[in-house]
Amino acid sequence: MLPPLARLQDLPYFATLLLIVSGILCLIAGALFAKNRWPALNGVLALTVLSYIAVVGIELRLLLWFTFTSVQMRTAYAPTAFIELGVSVTSVVFLAVSGTYASYGNKARLNYFFPAAMNWWLYNALFGIVVLLVENVITVRSFVAWCGQHLT
Repeated sequence: MLPPLARLQDLPYFATLLLIVSGILCLIAGALFAKNRWPALNGVLALTVLSYIAVVGIELRLLLWFTFTSVQMRTAYAPTAFIELGVSVTSVVFLAVSGTYASYGNKARLNYFFPAAMNWWLYNALFGIVVLLVENVITVRSFVAWCGQHLT
């Protein structure tokens, strides 16, 4: 078993990786929505909800880590982690509402709601990538190297 600190240091990378997967799933859902393929849309929305729930869990753990480790970490990282958590929780709520509308075939409400929710989901994915790159002061190259080391 890994020491707790080593696992915690990998969490921002895992959160970003899951946000990238969530963003791709959202793009697939948008394509299915445009083609009126309801059963496939429901399946992709269900996978996206699972992905975002995992992101929320990771971000909650990060928020707790940043809050209770030290005053310096709390000052530097906790506000951003709190915003990320709020954005991800809102994304899960939007996914639940979209799934409800899609499940009941309420096309009028889904046409009204889905485009705005899609913007929010993609904003969440891009926000997570930008936060990882700016806040943790890494490059895209080092993120790809981390993925190669930890996911193979």
